[in-house]
Amino acid sequence: MVNIVYAGKGDYQVCGIPAPSDNAAQPISYIKENNERTTHLRLRLLKTYGKIYFDGDQKVHGMEPGALHFHITPPRPADILVTVDPDIGSVNAMAGTFGPCSWQPLTFHLHFNNRLTSHTYYNLKATKECVLALPGRDLVRETWIVNLPTPRGINELEVAGLTPIPSRHVKPPGIKECPVNLECVVELTYDLYMTGLVVVRVVGGSIDEELAKMDSKDRLQIMKRYPLYEADTAPGIPERFGIMGELIDCPLFPVGTGFGEGGSVGLAQWTSALKDSGYITEQECSKIINVFTRWEHSPEKIAFSPGNAENPKIKENLTAILRLICWEKWAELHEYLSSTSI
Repeated sequence: MVNIVYAGKGDYQVCGIPAPSDNAAQPISYIKENNERTTHLRLRLLKTYGKIYFDGDQKVHGMEPGALHFHITPPRPADILVTVDPDIGSVNAMAGTFGPCSWQPLTFHLHFNNRLTSHTYYNLKATKECVLALPGRDLVRETWIVNLPTPRGINELEVAGLTPIPSRHVKPPGIKECPVNLECVVELTYDLYMTGLVVVRVVGGSIDEELAKMDSKDRLQIMKRYPLYEADTAPGIPERFGIMGELIDCPLFPVGTGFGEGGSVGLAQWTSALKDSGYITEQECSKIINVFTRWEHSPEKIAFSPGNAENPKIKENLTAILRLICWEKWAELHEYLSSTSI
């Protein structure tokens, strides 16, 4: 924990600057639970400097929970990261954010919130390559869809209606609809708490021909088109993307579960929520969960047996079901589930 404010008198200094006297600060006390011990922290409203100091738990008296997030976590450029599953050979895509590390060579850093369950992080560590595709303002729903709880072995690009295009230097494909695709190899992976960190180096890529004709005088026009920025990820806040001062709402339930949670829960919970809200019947819910269970879980685990005769058919069924849900084609979904043998 980074404790910036000293609870004692004015003998504490930050970078050689004396702390304000008690007359220049209003003490505020609150209690923070930390495992089995209770720590009393004191915050000061520093009238002299016009600042409110906070600690590493990011709690500030008088601010709603999560509000500090919008001040200390700036919008991050969004990406669709495409990898290949080393075990079953399927294409995997997920939405995330990235940032530059170095310019020569050109490297970027990526992160994965739960490194233990992230298929993409596993793929990157095993195959050492990916495509970093940069979505534009017209791909909000598609970017949201690829981050929903799609079973392993199901191609998220197909579910989102995105078109794969060949890469020149790596095995994962690029995305036709994304204005820029960066072909990358992995330079470094690092486990930090529950997060997986990855540094990738660009070895090639593609850019829309129209954009390649633009130069510095067109910079603002380019920035209004791409990339998207992940603007909101605080708990309880519907996620939104932004692009040059404009906020664009992500699809909420039924495209994903709950209040802008995206892929934070599994397909079974998502399907059950659709049933509870009347989008699908109990029989349809059971059918979807049954085919998902056969695909990914014991005893069959058909997803991990490409040679299984049923693999192509179940993969096709799951892809079609997820695509119809994500694009809210409910009548077509009912017809598909009633007419298709699953």
